[in-house]
Amino acid sequence: MLIQGGQALISDLGGRCSIGTCGVDPQGQTYVITAGHTGGTRWFFHGGELGSSAKRCFRPMDCRSVLVENGQATALVFEGVAIQGFQDAELGLPVIRVGAKSGWTQGVVTHLDQEQCYDLGGPLRGLIRTDIETRKGDSGGPVITVPVHGVSRLVGFVSGGGSSRTKGPATLAQPAREAFEALGLEMM
Repeated sequence: MLIQGGQALISDLGGRCSIGTCGVDPQGQTYVITAGHTGGTRWFFHGGELGSSAKRCFRPMDCRSVLVENGQATALVFEGVAIQGFQDAELGLPVIRVGAKSGWTQGVVTHLDQEQCYDLGGPLRGLIRTDIETRKGDSGGPVITVPVHGVSRLVGFVSGGGSSRTKGPATLAQPAREAFEALGLEMM
């Protein structure tokens, strides 16, 4: 089975999130990158087992790597778009949030270097904010640039968000470049 960004990912504890993308370590092992706040040690997709948690970075970051034990790792998003390289967020940058719950939604980057506390404990820092609504199950999914000739750049990974009457819809995202560095991975 092909592993692609935006697919549903379920943990052995019942947590639901989305696959962000795949990366490789210096030894050539492949990993899925997703959100760090979803708990679990074994991960499943398409009704089968994907692999086990490798490294988790949570507070002040929000990312996790899962060692791929089953499935074919790709640098694709589930609509067939290829991810090639990083794009650092900047205000007004058009982006697409891809999640297992909400699918594809386009918007723009509205704020940089945001801080967010979701529950008791220390805050998440350095997040990107967009004007795209995010729903439970989208966490970990990729935030990418608008595709050009089937190719996008990776901006971040969904950390959280939602919608409120005062602030409108929002996706908060962990910057992608920092996540890869913290997890010791490179793009495929």
